[in-house]
Amino acid sequence: MIAPSRNSATHDRAILAVAAGPRRTRWPRVSDGIRDNRAKEWSMESYVLPATDLAMGASLGNSAVWVTMKSTGAIERIFSARVGASMFGAGSVRYAFCSQPVDGIVAPQRRDRSAAVPVEPEGPTSVELHPAYQRRRFSLPGGVEVSETMFVPLSAQAEHDTGDPAAAYLRVELHNAGAVSRTLRIVASARLRGAFAPDVAALFNDTIGALVATNASRPGATRCFGSTVPRPDYGTTTDVGRAYDPSHLHAFENDTSATGDVLGALQHEIALEPGASNEVAFLCAALDAEPAAAVEAYRALPPPAEALAATIAHLADVVRIGEPATPNASINAGARWSKVNMRRVMSDYESGRAFTNEPGVSSNVVGRDAAWFVYGNDHFLPAFSRALLDTFARLQYPSGKIPEYYNALDESVEDDGLNINDDTPLFILAVNHHFRATGDVAWLQTIFRASRARPATSSRSSTTVGSRSARRATNAATYGRSRAGATSSRATR
Repeated sequence: MIAPSRNSATHDRAILAVAAGPRRTRWPRVSDGIRDNRAKEWSMESYVLPATDLAMGASLGNSAVWVTMKSTGAIERIFSARVGASMFGAGSVRYAFCSQPVDGIVAPQRRDRSAAVPVEPEGPTSVELHPAYQRRRFSLPGGVEVSETMFVPLSAQAEHDTGDPAAAYLRVELHNAGAVSRTLRIVASARLRGAFAPDVAALFNDTIGALVATNASRPGATRCFGSTVPRPDYGTTTDVGRAYDPSHLHAFENDTSATGDVLGALQHEIALEPGASNEVAFLCAALDAEPAAAVEAYRALPPPAEALAATIAHLADVVRIGEPATPNASINAGARWSKVNMRRVMSDYESGRAFTNEPGVSSNVVGRDAAWFVYGNDHFLPAFSRALLDTFARLQYPSGKIPEYYNALDESVEDDGLNINDDTPLFILAVNHHFRATGDVAWLQTIFRASRARPATSSRSSTTVGSRSARRATNAATYGRSRAGATSSRATR
């Protein structure tokens, strides 16, 4: 596999040589999310393919947000697990060459306010699907090479109830491989309404360099849309046609008077001498907080490079858990990627940690899906399995029946009007599997007591099945310990 290089011609040839297949990414061994450069390196597959081969983009998630992307690299929506709705709609980045050069990144009052001519990628575009990110590489006319890296931060703290940052990052890296100086206008825009009512108002907060948007009908759900380069031009607009005009990239005038179903925009102008590189990152934070608290949460977000390094380090650490070792490399890679995907859907709700089979769409946690998830996850991050099982045990019907699903936002339960279901026996099997994987008898006894603590109206059959399963699991544990003791005695003798 040939990776795109800094040279424009080589870049084009490299992309043309790409076929969908794995590329080994070298990651250092880490502990508790901290890089240990002295430890042995290991590798994991990423996949590089032409953008034309993608019907859709990656879906990236952490415990707080879920990002759905399009095949063009644009954002389709950003969903908040805590709010239970999409807080950002479509978002994209556009590029244009300015008519006159400026020195570096220039203060707003010196910028060229005229419309610039948009430029599109020329030649092929490659997409790298990595466990931690999606990266697009392409060239603009004149040899300006662009790398767009989209990721959501993952951290070890998410396993200790502090959760992942509720933000998505788009890191744009630029390199002028041509012989002529270029001044590039970059405009990032996002539909700030999300799935809420068209009553959005936004203000630019200079202290964090971001637009802060809320709905009049829901002020407790705040979006912060900012960038890492100081002093951007910005604005809000309801004129979508003007914002996406294919023939002009209009300048924004630092005006946020437009309200309703608005697009928020951030604009930078960056000068690149031949051989020079520069970068800017855009951040979308979807926060379940009032504006003042949201601003402080945004201020505490880690810088893009640090956040990406921590995400890669965290995945490198946790994917080693239950590392497969079969003779088939494809099976081993599939098992590792399954753990990456499991980590992406582990959400933090007020009701506890859980996952939904419709990430980015729903907050419903389905009983049968949770049970099957436990079977795989018990050998990966078993604390998450236990959180799932404990919540279903707490929300169990008085009859002993396990809900078809519950809503993770308000813990309302639903059984679809069924007097029996497969969720209940699958829950029992999952409890048994989790105990056998962890050997935690104290936890098993707690779940066993919960299954027996039913009112007099409990269904005898459901309670009996639960009791028998728990007794069998307890007996298995006792038998296992006695066998282990006998083996130990024989070994000693």
